Amino acid sequence: EHAEVAVVPGEAFGPSGFLRLSYALGDDDLAEGVGRVQALLATSPPPRTSW
Repeated sequence: EHAEVAVVPGEAFGPSGFLRLSYALGDDDLAEGVGRVQALLATSPPPRTSW
């Protein structure tokens, strides 16, 4: 929501705790989306893990 990038929970395609990205866009749009996710993760606290 903050990065304005749509993702899908990964458990429909494998283990939980992951997310799925679509690559059905042009290269410029993909680069923009990945850059937004990278910027969001750089400013977010580290995730909590169960191990």
